[in-house]
Order: sequence, then structure tokens, then C-alpha cells
Amino acid sequence: MKRIILIILTSLIISSCNESPSCPDGYKYFSEVVSIKMELIEKNVDIEEPFNGKTYASVRFFEEITKIKSRVKFGEISHYENKVDFFSDKEKWLSWCRENKCLFLDEEIQNIEKQIIKETPWINW
Repeated sequence: MKRIILIILTSLIISSCNESPSCPDGYKYFSEVVSIKMELIEKNVDIEEPFNGKTYASVRFFEEITKIKSRVKFGEISHYENKVDFFSDKEKWLSWCRENKCLFLDEEIQNIEKQIIKETPWINW
């Protein structure tokens, strides 16, 4: 039951990134990427295991675009110590998303993603 409520709340919060007024052409990729990357992190947090490479890269993406440092314990094994830390990060990141969804051109988001890929050669893309 908790998982269903969590999924519904997450969908509502993420969908708010797509609410009107919509961004002009060239700014629409951001909301799509936010949804995909947040879903990756959530799945990893739900199974309570150390981060896989793509989860790590997703956290780095949010830190890079929002400039809000996560509560992730980075190291040889990166993870959230508890779900409260994740929910705190998620709330801050998605709030920033809602307020700044038209800040980045699609090309800028793609360049940030490319930079993270370049910085993480150990991830199987």
C-alpha cells in the first residue's frame, strides 16, 4: 500500500514539471529527462541496494543541474543511508525542477548528460 501511494505521489510531483505554462520549443527535453532519471533513482532506493552506474549518474545529473548536493553517501559503494534522505533530495530537486523547467535548452541538457558520461567511464552505457 505504501508503495502504491509513493508511486502516485511521485507521478503527481513529476507531472507537475510538465504543467502549463509549457516551455517553448527547444526546452522540452528537460521534463522528460527528469522523469526518467528520478524513476531510476527511485527503483534503486526501493530495493535498498547500493547504486548501480546509471543510478549514480542520475544523482550526479540532479546535483549538476540544480546545484543541490544530495545526501548520497558516495564512495566505492554509493547509497542513501535511509529513505528519508532520498525523499529530502527528491523534494528539493523536483521543487527546483518546477521552478526552473524552462531554464535549460534541450541541447544544454544533452551536453550535461554527455559530460556525466565522460566523467563516468566505468558505467556500461
